Amino acid sequence: MSPNPCLDCETNCCTRLSSIRVSQNEFESYFAPRRDEVVVLNDGPILEIAMKGGVCPHFNRECTAYEGRPVECELFPHTTHRIRAIGPFVLATYHHRVVCPIRSELLATDARARELITALVRDAYGGRCWPILLREDAPVYQLLRRAYLALTGRGQEWRGPLPEA
Repeated sequence: MSPNPCLDCETNCCTRLSSIRVSQNEFESYFAPRRDEVVVLNDGPILEIAMKGGVCPHFNRECTAYEGRPVECELFPHTTHRIRAIGPFVLATYHHRVVCPIRSELLATDARARELITALVRDAYGGRCWPILLREDAPVYQLLRRAYLALTGRGQEWRGPLPEA
């Protein structure tokens, strides 16, 4: 029996991925050998990659990389949103607003999500960075978002995450 609880689900998230974020090391390990099956959307310490046709190249009726999968996959249904270096600090926002029928079964504790995102950030930016992690539904994130809106004059009609500067 597979340890992957998603195999019994008919949603097949791995067959309709928009993109995932991986470190350079993860890209080299998991996706470089299958470079023709992915598109790099954003390059840098953290790469955002999309799967051609929406299907992960490691999915063939089941995940062929499940036991050692990339952090973003292990994190699911939490998902990173923005990861940006600001001097020695790396700000990473994350959420769990994904559509998943077994979300409550899969959802890791917030402490585990923070541990995984910290590992991803440190792998990408090196051990000397200082990760700052914000869950997008946390009060401090909402406070920062309101301050940004007030300072930029965008008003309350803007509902998205904090944009790139």
